[in-house]
Amino acid sequence: MTEEEQELVYFWDGFAEEYEEIQQESPFPIAQELGKFLVQEKILPCQTLLDIAGGSGRYLSVFQDQVKKYTLADISPKMLELAREKRKSGHVDFLRISQEAMIKTNKKFQVVFSAMNPALNRPEKLKELWQLSQKWCLIFRLVKDEDSLFSPYNQEVNPELKWMADYKNFLQKEKQEFFVQQFTFEKTEMISKAFFHAYFEDECSKRELERRINEHFGVQELCKNYHKVVYELIYIPCDK
Repeated sequence: MTEEEQELVYFWDGFAEEYEEIQQESPFPIAQELGKFLVQEKILPCQTLLDIAGGSGRYLSVFQDQVKKYTLADISPKMLELAREKRKSGHVDFLRISQEAMIKTNKKFQVVFSAMNPALNRPEKLKELWQLSQKWCLIFRLVKDEDSLFSPYNQEVNPELKWMADYKNFLQKEKQEFFVQQFTFEKTEMISKAFFHAYFEDECSKRELERRINEHFGVQELCKNYHKVVYELIYIPCDK
């Protein structure tokens, strides 16, 4: 294992439990809706599936009943430990392995699936993944995360939200056939004026904060926050 890979293990092991809590607290049925779509498109059920960078098994919980032999690969032992708790039967294997090492095995799976994979930081890496697949290569990522109260003032844009656009441009240049499906989820929650004040008080002037509060809350103590997230699936046929 390289020094860079050891640093990744250290980071993800340390973040694993918090990451799992975040997944559990999500109000959106992301894995369930994706699973329904894959069955609808007859991508699932399948004989073999590789869930690469599978983390704590968010999609394992939904997909495993549709797969005869499910392989979840991740570089973090702690993530794999959490994923094992979601295993329902003996047809699920867990591999502690980096993406690069997995690709070098040249092992084939009917379906290769990867969600929110931080190691796919260059579009060219897609080609390495789809070469492991006999039928379908599935890439799933968040492409939009916006709300009505906080996003308008967020100056930082997550560069990973643009990765899917980069992937599609690469696939088009490679003349590789692919399909796209988006999944949109929305929720509304009430935010208190006190919470809004505490969130922004260190980020802007007192005058600006008062302006924002007046704009959104007026004389009310609570305000509705509309939250919208969009996930995108790129599914690449690999059986040609």
